[in-house]
Amino acid sequence: MSRVKETKAVASVQDRLGRIVILEQGQWEHICKHEQLDGHELAVMRAVETAEKSKAGNFSGSEILYGQNLGPARWLAVVVEYDGFHGRVITAYPHNKEPRLAA
Repeated sequence: MSRVKETKAVASVQDRLGRIVILEQGQWEHICKHEQLDGHELAVMRAVETAEKSKAGNFSGSEILYGQNLGPARWLAVVVEYDGFHGRVITAYPHNKEPRLAA
C-alpha cells in the first residue's frame, strides 16, 4: 500500500507564467533557519509572484526566482521545484548582489 505524504501549505501563489507554487510548512521552517527571513513568508511568496529575474536551478525542474526590494536584502532569491504547472518552494535566501543570469 502506498502512502501519500500529507503536507500543510503555508501559502500558494501563481508565478509570472501562471504556474501554481506552494510553500509548505516544513520548507518554511527550513527557510527560517536563515534568521533574516523569519517572518518574511509574504515577501518570499511575493518574490515568486513578481520575479524580475530567473534562471535555471542546480537540479532538473528547478528555477531560482529573484524579487527585488522585497525582504531584508536587495534581492530575495527563491528556489522553486516545478512539476508541470505546479511548483513548490524549496528554499529562499537574501541576496545582495545583482543576480548572474546565464547568457
